Order: sequence, then structure tokens, then C-alpha cells
Amino acid sequence: MTTRGSCSPAIQTADIASILPSSGHLALASTISNISTYLPPSIQNVKMSAQNSQGIQTLLNAEQEAQKIVQKARAYRVQRVKDARAEAQKEIEEYRQKKEEEFGRFEAEHSGINAQAERDAEREIEGKLAEIAQAGKKNRDQVIKDLIAAVTTIKPQPHVNSKPAQ
Repeated sequence: MTTRGSCSPAIQTADIASILPSSGHLALASTISNISTYLPPSIQNVKMSAQNSQGIQTLLNAEQEAQKIVQKARAYRVQRVKDARAEAQKEIEEYRQKKEEEFGRFEAEHSGINAQAERDAEREIEGKLAEIAQAGKKNRDQVIKDLIAAVTTIKPQPHVNSKPAQ
């Protein structure tokens, strides 16, 4: 006596009938189903094992495809980050160059003012030095007399912070 598989002939017939395009093939599906029910269990297990391994292979293929998609997405993201960094560096360089040009123009505009201020200060300093030299020449004799008198004339007196002796 043969043992039937885990699926009933009615389910197998329905499955096969749904695959076949016309209802005229229903008898063929029923016959195929009936034949598979009379197969020994080892052959039925092989048939189911083949279906399971085919399903497993399909899942493995889907997983590999998903890994490829994820890998491509990561590579795309990494490339976008690199491109963004390069673009940011380019913008920084452009901004730096623009600011250096602005500073150069500002310095050129204001360096003339500084040069003029320096020349005015030099003239003022030369005038003050000439005034001091002329005053020194004018009062030179009197200053020398006063210095000699201060050094040679001694007037001993106690310091203002000293206490008188008792």
C-alpha cells in the first residue's frame, strides 16, 4: 500500500488547474495529481525537497540582489559626500580669494591716507625738534650757569620726612 504525500489530491489538482490556461486541461491536472499520490514517499520527499531548495535558492538570489542594491546605495552616498566636500572646499577657496581681493582694495585705498598721515607727523616732529633746538640755543648760557651753581652751591638741610633728634 502506498502512502500519500502531505498535500491532498484535491489541493494539488486545484493548484495545477490554476496554472493551466483552460478548463479542458482539468482532466490532465487530475491525472498528474493522481500519479503523484501513488509515488513512494521518498520520491515525494525528493519532489518537495526540490521545491524547497528552489525556494531557498530564490531567497538567496533575492538576498544577493538586495546586498548589491545596498552596496550601490552606500557607494552612491560615499560619492555624494566626497562631491559635497569638494564643492564646499571650492566655495571656501572662492570666498577666501574674494575676501583677499577686498582686503587688497581696502588696503590700497587707505594706505595713501596712512602715508599722508605719516608725512604730516614727520613734519610736525621736525618742527617741534627745531623749536626745542632753538630754545636750547637761546637759553644755553643761562642753563649752564644754573647747572654749575646748583652743583657747586651746597645748602645742607634735613630731609622733609626726617624726624628731628631729641
